[in-house]
Amino acid sequence: MKTHPATSRISALLITATLVALVGCADREPAPPATPEATPSTTDKVSSAAGEAWDATKETASDVYTGVKNATTDTIARLDRATYDERASIRDGLADAADKLEAELAEWRAEGKATGDDAANSKLADAKATFKQRLQDLGEATADGWDAAKARAAAAWVDLKAAYAEAKGEPAA
Repeated sequence: MKTHPATSRISALLITATLVALVGCADREPAPPATPEATPSTTDKVSSAAGEAWDATKETASDVYTGVKNATTDTIARLDRATYDERASIRDGLADAADKLEAELAEWRAEGKATGDDAANSKLADAKATFKQRLQDLGEATADGWDAAKARAAAAWVDLKAAYAEAKGEPAA
């Protein structure tokens, strides 16, 4: 039986290509097996959670401080702009703001958080009494004494805010 010359060449070519491919791949090292992702240890998880909690606490404290500072500034700015004719609404607004401070402190205490030493609590009581008196003076001020009453009320407000912050162990706004 005669073989066709084209068939022999194709067969020889296929055998040669196969041998070249096998020899070329034989000198390569196999790829390392895929390693599974390392799972974090319990210590790593706790450390990570503690870091996240600390970051959240810092952010919250910063937000609270900024909020209190802005509220103080806004309250003083409103008081500065207030006219004699607005004295009743300004007095009531300041009284409401002081009530909010007292509610925050009560909540703080209810959560079992320390509220300062005796000196801080005494300072807070004095600041509350002074502020209450300044609010009364503001409501009873005459047109001539309005600016002086506003200035005294503003100073009493700043002192009250500082006393609350000290009682809570926060920086004064």
